[in-house]
Amino acid sequence: MVTFLVALVALSLAIDTAAAATLRRLPIGDRGALELMAPDDWVTEPGRPSADPQLVLRMPGREFVMLVTARPLPVSGSAARERARKAVEELIAGREVAETAENPQPPIEELTGARANGYYFSMTDKTWTGAPNDYHYMTQGSMIVGSLAVGFRILSNVEADREPALEVLRSARHVAQ
Repeated sequence: MVTFLVALVALSLAIDTAAAATLRRLPIGDRGALELMAPDDWVTEPGRPSADPQLVLRMPGREFVMLVTARPLPVSGSAARERARKAVEELIAGREVAETAENPQPPIEELTGARANGYYFSMTDKTWTGAPNDYHYMTQGSMIVGSLAVGFRILSNVEADREPALEVLRSARHVAQ
């Protein structure tokens, strides 16, 4: 009986968790769209109009922003994965904030989802003041989703915000129009 109740509670929580996400779409011109599943309470804002469409996600009441850009990928297969990793290596090498980071040479982590594969790094700003638009934690990376190159940046003042944001990125998929 106890096992049955535990299984029932776990199933209930899984259903609640699955229902608590909303599909967010980032159109990529004639190349379809990037789709992400983000928590219902996250707010989607329009990104900048440009050749690289951008999606902005925020958590109301928190100093948190996630920027996602996507563009058609000129290569495929292992060359695409190598390109994603090289993009992250270049981001680390070119970071202007490296001198203010607690970890100026952060490790590169792998990001893997059902249809998304890439790399990212995280940095902590040791000069963080808590002022508006001053973020303590940054995670940035590049991933391949279908035939799209997807760049992302997660800014937050709460380190625990990183994992839910990475879960949103792991849910990414490329759909044709």
